[in-house]
Amino acid sequence: MYEDLMPVLMIAVMLALLVAVMLFIEGRRKPTIMPGWLDLQGFERLFIYWDAPSAKEYGEKQPRRYQRLLEAWQDLPPEEAWFHYNLSCIGVTPVGASVRSAKRWCQKAWLKKLDVEAAYHLGMMQLMGLGGTPKYRSALALFEAAEQGGIIRATTARGLMLLRDPGFMNNGCVNTGDGNSCIGDSGLADDWPIEVPKAQRHAEALACFMGAFEQGDMLAALNLGYMLEHGLGFGSGVETRLENRLENGLEASTEAKSAANLDRAIESYLLAANAGLPAAQYRLSMLFEARGELVDAYRWAYIAAACSESDIPMARSQRLATSLDSRTLQQAQESARATAHRIMTPRVLAMLHNLKHLRSAA
Repeated sequence: MYEDLMPVLMIAVMLALLVAVMLFIEGRRKPTIMPGWLDLQGFERLFIYWDAPSAKEYGEKQPRRYQRLLEAWQDLPPEEAWFHYNLSCIGVTPVGASVRSAKRWCQKAWLKKLDVEAAYHLGMMQLMGLGGTPKYRSALALFEAAEQGGIIRATTARGLMLLRDPGFMNNGCVNTGDGNSCIGDSGLADDWPIEVPKAQRHAEALACFMGAFEQGDMLAALNLGYMLEHGLGFGSGVETRLENRLENGLEASTEAKSAANLDRAIESYLLAANAGLPAAQYRLSMLFEARGELVDAYRWAYIAAACSESDIPMARSQRLATSLDSRTLQQAQESARATAHRIMTPRVLAMLHNLKHLRSAA
């Protein structure tokens, strides 16, 4: 009887050894961690949140998808919706390894080798709640350590935490590993590390985005544009680093300051838009439409549709097209196509590069 079971036992032992070896190798091998969380609906949620008329036209063609997107953020305040969108851009995705093993490797690399890139990736996974509940205090400490080591995105990530309104703790929901849960019920409210007045939060966030923007981070440029547009973080003296020269040294009126901030917001959005960020492109379309500059509004809606592959900005561009005569529309389309091609080419090359990572990690 036992002799009959020996082959089965041998196979079981060999499989166990094989699994143990694979886990050992996986634990020691550096994981491939791709920038950008695989939340493909992040920008579409933001478009719907911003632009109800265009979203409604989209919803008539895609009612089920529209309803799911609408329900995702319908109760979120503006700053929380903005935070969630940024998280879909700045988040990370382990490839070729489980989240748990990727977190374990990053933790060892940080604690034993002081690898600041690993500290940033671990902090981001903790902020996102990948592989468990979010750990906000630890994430902020890791971002600060990564900042000191020269990781620019860590500065942007810290700015996003500062910009986030702590009021979301009262009624917000987060990923707790077993699905979404109310923060007040999850015990995470006590873990939020930023307890400073709103004006100070905004001033420190502005300083973070300006610092990262000066080092070339285009997501920081997007957030700098957002803060400029909404007047967040100003009045603290931090904004003097921006170009804000007034004629004859006279104090500007509130309206003049607001207009100047909006002009600078558009400049920041333009930098982010030309780097391929659909949120900046869409926001430019909305701001230009509000100014009555319909050609530019149409162009950036068209470009946002091309870069995001979403039907929502396409619905917006089609609506704006009805306000342009045929010759102007043709010229705007040609210009938009050329700009979209220029923007998309490096993105396509980056996607091909990421595919090589995916194949090597498989």
